[in-house]
Amino acid sequence: MRMMPRVIAVFCLLLLAACEPASKAPLSPNILVGTESLHVTNKVEEIARITDIDGKVIITEIEEVDSGRVTVWEDYRGLLRVAALLPNGDTSVRYELDFDQTELEQLFPLKVGKKVTFRGTLRIITQSRSFDTWINIKVTGEKTIKVENKKHKVFVVEVFQEFSGDVDGEFQEKLYYDPKISMVLQRITKQEGRETISEVKSIKMPSEATTPSRLRQRRSGTVMI
Repeated sequence: MRMMPRVIAVFCLLLLAACEPASKAPLSPNILVGTESLHVTNKVEEIARITDIDGKVIITEIEEVDSGRVTVWEDYRGLLRVAALLPNGDTSVRYELDFDQTELEQLFPLKVGKKVTFRGTLRIITQSRSFDTWINIKVTGEKTIKVENKKHKVFVVEVFQEFSGDVDGEFQEKLYYDPKISMVLQRITKQEGRETISEVKSIKMPSEATTPSRLRQRRSGTVMI
């Protein structure tokens, strides 16, 4: 009978060890509202400002330095783009991705070789259109990226999406993602034969950021649980 407490103690230790990796995936993104970064997208300079965090979704306002044109991106954990407000002449286009977030959560904590596949619905809110979408995400590697004088350990995450509806389509992304700050530091997007490359050149914490936000856009409940 004396062995029983020891058996229970060992079992508890194993259980805690099994649960430990999940604790490394934070309940909320590791970034602060007010964080500002300089991006270069296909040689165009942009200022990105974190304007809000809604649960696990980071809302970022992107302003082109030369034109002043503003786009709003909404990214789940800073990784998967789930909504956007895009300028379109004198108007704008709003899209939202509905999906079961528990499917994507299986990818966290990130580890090379992990992958998830799930379906969702892409809704073009301003055009009353929707598309079925199939999403495949895989962690394919690790890398160190230098932003200014700081080194960032990133995961290489590859995303493939297919859309079907009145118009079919697909696109691929390779993301260099730093989970410590919930930010993609490099993004390579391929769609319809076009390639877009975006890189973060500098990052300023809220105490260092000086440029005021011009637009604040809250999301309207785009993630379906």
